[in-house]
Amino acid sequence: MKIAIDAMGNDKGCPPIISGVAQFLSDAAVNDAVVVLVGNRDLIAPELTKNGLAENARLEIFHCAEVVEMSDKFEAVRKKKDSSIVRAVELAKEGKVDAVVALGNTVAAVGAATLGLRHIKGVSRAGLAVTLPSGDAGKCLCCDMGSNVNAKPEHLADYALMGSIYAEKIWRVARPRVGLLNVGEERGKGNAVLNETFALIEKTPVHFLGNVEGRDLWNGNCDVVICDGFIGNALLKSTEGVLRAMNGWIKYGVNESGFLAKFGAFLMKKFGAFNYAKRRGDPDYYGGMPLLGVNGICMIGHGGSKPLGVYHALKNARDAALCDINAVIAENVAKLRGAGE
Repeated sequence: MKIAIDAMGNDKGCPPIISGVAQFLSDAAVNDAVVVLVGNRDLIAPELTKNGLAENARLEIFHCAEVVEMSDKFEAVRKKKDSSIVRAVELAKEGKVDAVVALGNTVAAVGAATLGLRHIKGVSRAGLAVTLPSGDAGKCLCCDMGSNVNAKPEHLADYALMGSIYAEKIWRVARPRVGLLNVGEERGKGNAVLNETFALIEKTPVHFLGNVEGRDLWNGNCDVVICDGFIGNALLKSTEGVLRAMNGWIKYGVNESGFLAKFGAFLMKKFGAFNYAKRRGDPDYYGGMPLLGVNGICMIGHGGSKPLGVYHALKNARDAALCDINAVIAENVAKLRGAGE
């Protein structure tokens, strides 16, 4: 198996990417994968030496001269033909790699994947699916988180089907519970788009719970939650802000509550009581977001991803390639479309 990764797109350039790749290659559980570093060879080579990867047989470099910067708009995908993200997608399109990982400009990554790979037959719009912590120890897949801000009912119904398949095949969840994010649980709530979406999802083979509210993302009641990209992206950014704010609230409360509170916090930190909550709220522990619906496996992550995030994004890409997730999606979409004709 080969996984191409955009080695240049990270906020801090290639060092975090190479460090994450080193972590991935050192994991004996994933020793069946070769990583193709796509980017400027002159910048990549010194980092390989620093990480002890200069002679690693499971590494390849695909040289290209350009980079789509974080500040670039979608047009950069068309103009920078020799950029690392465009070349990585081309490798997947040509069948030279089994998956693509991009941890940088999300708009560019979605654009490059959509233009280069096109859509799975029967799927008209791709959706970004983000893993969020839910319940005490569970997680929830939320789709779409920003790739399609003007979603139509048929797009959202496709997300429900693809998200359910992803949760079943990658997370090993039997009959994933799928909810449609709305302003109330009762049937008939929300606008015309959501009501039509409700009716379409009912016709799919997913385990549909019906409408769910915002709190259901966090209480462990759903495995997959569907919304349009506008709401999803606002939800994602709000979540990031709340998690940061909570950290500040806890520190402020401890500092304002006297010696015993500070001593208790010291003990909790020393013996790891805070570590679980920290991991639950850290996006690097979840890795890249699958772009569901494109005709190829593409994991897209935050431009600020640390090495741990790179490791998990590569691992997610490998898992998706191993179970041939796109073939399963294509088969189920074809069955659904055939049943509707």
